[in-house]
Amino acid sequence: MVLLEHIILVIGLVVYLSSLVMYVRRTGDMKGVLTFWSAKMAISAAEIKVKRLGFLILLIGICIRIYNQMSY
Repeated sequence: MVLLEHIILVIGLVVYLSSLVMYVRRTGDMKGVLTFWSAKMAISAAEIKVKRLGFLILLIGICIRIYNQMSY
C-alpha cells in the first residue's frame, strides 16, 4: 500500500506539471508559470482540466497516506 501511495503522488505531480508544460508550450510565457497565482494567466480549458486532474490524483495520494498512517 505504501508503494501505491508513492506511485499515486508521483503520477499526480507529473500530471500537474504537464499542465504547466502545456501552458508554456502554448504561450511561451515562463514568467506566468513562476507567478501562477496571478490572474493574468490565460489558461485554456484543457489545461484547467489537466491541472484539476493532477490535484485530484495528489489528493487521493494524500488521503491514502493519511489512511496508512492512521492504520499503524
